[in-house]
Amino acid sequence: QQRGEEKFPLINAVSQILKVEGMHRVTDVYGPIVYSKFGEIGASFAEYDSQQEVYNQFFIDLDEAIATLSSDPTNKQFAAFDLVYGGDYVQWIKFANTLRLRLAIRISKVDAAKAKVEGEKSLTHSAGLLIENKDNFIIKGGATHPLTVFNSSWNDVRMNASMESILVGYDDARGSVLFEESGVTPGSLKGLRGGMPLLPGYTDQLDQKEDYVPFSRLGNSYIAGKPEATTDIQLMTASEAYFLKAEAALRGWNNAGEAQSNYEMGISTSFAQHGASGDATAYIADDTSTPIDYVDPVNASNNINALTDITVAWDAGADNETKLEKIITQKWIAMFPDGQEAWSEFRRTGYPKIFPVVANNSDGAISTDTQIRRLPFPDSERSANPQGVEQARTLLGGPDHGGTRLWWDIPGGNF
Repeated sequence: QQRGEEKFPLINAVSQILKVEGMHRVTDVYGPIVYSKFGEIGASFAEYDSQQEVYNQFFIDLDEAIATLSSDPTNKQFAAFDLVYGGDYVQWIKFANTLRLRLAIRISKVDAAKAKVEGEKSLTHSAGLLIENKDNFIIKGGATHPLTVFNSSWNDVRMNASMESILVGYDDARGSVLFEESGVTPGSLKGLRGGMPLLPGYTDQLDQKEDYVPFSRLGNSYIAGKPEATTDIQLMTASEAYFLKAEAALRGWNNAGEAQSNYEMGISTSFAQHGASGDATAYIADDTSTPIDYVDPVNASNNINALTDITVAWDAGADNETKLEKIITQKWIAMFPDGQEAWSEFRRTGYPKIFPVVANNSDGAISTDTQIRRLPFPDSERSANPQGVEQARTLLGGPDHGGTRLWWDIPGGNF
């Protein structure tokens, strides 16, 4: 790494940004991770950092990377190898700024002061954030998209009931782009509940699966052979940046702009990204439509009432908690198919209000209502680095199971 910093400082800066992008997803799954001391020569085991230490280092790494790229932003030495921005370092700075804002918002409940300082660095930086769909951080590879394999080859991905409740309830034009019409309810979308056990009347899971195969699968972007089939991997979009700014405005951060205008720009930018029919104007103004109750046409025992009556239209007179529910619900839709970020935001805020699993097989470790908070450390890591995992368990501050909250995952209200 030291030789890379000296010989190729700009490319090394890009690698620092990518490291933070990748590793923040790892810590947001497990909590403590090996980060600052990775690869230390002579160490008897791979030492873990607490999640707080990791996040603090993320901000340092992004500061350094942005400063390096800002020193020579027009350099094109990376252009031939850059599958995202074609060697445009200004775009990489915008991405790093937006990533820093994402991480700042992520810690806003556990360390409000630090979050504000880091968030305002991004909001006031001269290069700005991702603000147009052409800025989206999308890896343009040539391989088959993994979701296309799950969706087409394995026939193993279907819309979730919560997504149906929200998209259909709002008559959201993005729904018909993101998902395919159902075979059991022609002309409409149909999802299924998560965590379904083997229901009465079925001999095995495969037998049961056949009745749910006609439910809505992913749309044409993830169907093999369709002209719209994509190979692009989406990791961050301009619509997310607007929703981040909307929440930053609610929290009183400087230079965030107005919460309402950012919220509405987030929606319209997402509509444009997905080529949703018509514009988003009527959708944004809708103050009556709400998520619908879920009805399972195969087994009525899975039916469940909607958990919220939140509408799309901004309500300037509402309290911040209601405004945040609107922001995160729309952010959740716009992030699709980035499931991990959607899960992280659900854990952080409690929004959107999604249906619990039908069957909870955690033996009490995980609350059905609050749902899974993290993943246990892998068995492979326990075998390869037992001392490190024991250290990580101490840093975690709770049992190594899916019910333990991460450092930034603070229960209670958001304000």
